[in-house]
Parts: sequence; structure tokens; C-alpha cells
Amino acid sequence: MVEQLLQELRHLREVQSDCCVSIIVPLKEGFAHTKENEIAIKNAFKEAERQLKQCQNNKESIEALELLKTSYSFHSGGGTFVGFASKDYVVYFQLPFTTKPKVVVDNSFEVRDLIFTINRLTRYWVLHLSLKKPKLYIGLEKHLTDHPDFSMASYQEMFKPEGKATVSVFTHTIRGYDEAKKEQQWLQLYFKRIVDAIEPFMTERIPLWVMGTEKDIGYFRKAFKHKERIAGEIRGNYEYLSPSQLAEIVWPEVQKYLAQQRVHFLEKTLQNAYRERLVSEGIVETWQFAMQQRIRILGVERGYVQPAWTNKNEPSEILLEKPEDEANYHYHKDIIDDLIEAVVSIKNAEVIFFEPGQLEKQSRVVGVRFW
Repeated sequence: MVEQLLQELRHLREVQSDCCVSIIVPLKEGFAHTKENEIAIKNAFKEAERQLKQCQNNKESIEALELLKTSYSFHSGGGTFVGFASKDYVVYFQLPFTTKPKVVVDNSFEVRDLIFTINRLTRYWVLHLSLKKPKLYIGLEKHLTDHPDFSMASYQEMFKPEGKATVSVFTHTIRGYDEAKKEQQWLQLYFKRIVDAIEPFMTERIPLWVMGTEKDIGYFRKAFKHKERIAGEIRGNYEYLSPSQLAEIVWPEVQKYLAQQRVHFLEKTLQNAYRERLVSEGIVETWQFAMQQRIRILGVERGYVQPAWTNKNEPSEILLEKPEDEANYHYHKDIIDDLIEAVVSIKNAEVIFFEPGQLEKQSRVVGVRFW
């Protein structure tokens, strides 16, 4: 889900056209704020219309904006409403995090900061096991959102349709067992199908938390082959909790895991890399290896901002002070954002964020290389 969103935003980032409209509106969570959110979005459309009038060659963009205006929707989950319109594109999202409001009409879409924001967010999966309605959530910081492409029938629907309590399409695999063994076999098959349903989403290198009763988690663990992906198990009956209530339970566990991950990196991974001479320290050296796609793990302090210039002809050349021949360099208001974006695009690479001061010895940025 997040990777798909990032791919879409990266595609929009490359668009160059007259009168591209970008609308970014933070939303308040809850049904009580529906009217307030609607007014905020309508005001943003009015501002976009005002700016469009000042843009040349705006006819097709005006039509696109009108289409966006009549077709968008949003839900009560909060986050940020984002809409883009141009002669070739009409698209909108509701992002599961808040950001600053913007209305911009320019020759490109205002997506760069959105991509950088997503890259800096803690991402994780939460699988809520249930015989009634299993759910897969994507976590971004302390917010959980239903994965729209995950759907699973209940145990009752799959194995005990109404009026056929002991008849199932799977009974041929368990004929001859007594009723107790049949029930156990059905449960094993049901959790195997939950595993099959989440497998397509497990390609992203982000940790998984599993919530459910002791019994349900036991069945899941037996069926799930990639046990190293499980960062934690939260046992209990959470059948009737909302995503926000589940997030209140999961987020503290995620924070503990991240703290342990940082300690493991500093005390073991990084020390091993030093012995193997596979460490880059500071932004300049780490940037150069990132441009060669050699960074396996990037460590960076949260809140670290560093302006820089990179050579237009040789992107790996980086300067932290304004060059005399500035025309030959690209200016980056924060090269850290660009570094993170470069590393997350490397296959099997990951980024770990540290608290301010934890990477002081490494000049606030450190890389562990593949080779």
C-alpha cells in the first residue's frame, strides 16, 4: 500500500506541464469534524481556482480541476486530503498522516515534500487475527489504516455455511476424522488461508505485529513460514476495537522494538561493519556511496537538516558550502531527504532513525555498505 502510494507520487513528481494544481489539506479525525473538513477542502478549491486564473494555457487544467471537485471524497479517519489536477491527470488520496496545508499552481505537482515525509515515517504491519473478520493494517507512526486490498471471509462463512454445519468444500481432505479433529483441521486450514492472503503484501521490508488470542496466534505461527518477519505478538481479545484503539495498544510496542533495533545496530551491526571496513560516516561520504547504490543500512538522526549542492554532471560530488560556479550545481534545501530517498530505492536497503545525539561520533549520518 505505502510502496504503491510512493510509486504513484514519484510518477507524479516527474510530470512537467502547464498549470499543474496541487491541493493539500490536513483533516481532523472523527465524524464530528466532517463539516469542518468539507469547508477546508472547498476553500482550498476556491484558492486553486483563483490561482488558475492567473496561469496561461489554463483551459484544460480548469476542466480537470472541476472534475476533481465533483468526484473527490474523504472519510472520517483524519490524515491529509491530497488532490492533483492537470490536463493529463486527475487524482486524489487521503494520506494517513497530517502535513502542512498547501495550494499550488505551477509547472509541476507539489509531491516532493510528501514523498520525503512518508520516507521518514515509521512503517509496520499489524495483522489482527479473528475468526469473525481478520484485518490487515498498515501502520504509519501511531496511526493504523485498513489495507484496502486485504479481504478475508469469516471462519463461519468459509467452513460452516448456514444450514450445513459440518459440510464444507474442504471436507474431502478430512473425511474419516471425528468431529473434534475435523474442527481442528478446519482451523488449521483457515489460518493457512490467512497466511496465503497476506503473503502478497509481505514483500515490503517492514516489521509485522500479530494480535489475537493465544490459540489464534498459535495456529498462525504454525502456518506462517517467515517467522523472522514477526516483530511482536500481542495476545488478547481485541475483537471490537477500532483501528485507533488498536493503535494505542500497538504503538508503544513498536517504539520498544525501534529502541531495541537502534541498540542492536550501534552495538553489533555497526561494530561488525567497522571491523570489515564497510562503514561510511557523515553526509559527504555516505552520499557518495548511496549514489553508487552501495548503502545497505542508513542511520540518520531525526531532525537533522543539511543544505547542500550536487554537481549536475557528477551527482556523487557534493558540497556543503555554496560553490563559486553555482550554475553547474543543483541546490538541495535538505540533502538528508534526498539521501533517504536514494537509499530506500536500493533493493534490500533500510533506514534506521536515531534520536538527536545518538550518532554524534558519526557526524549524525552513518552508512553500512553492501561492499
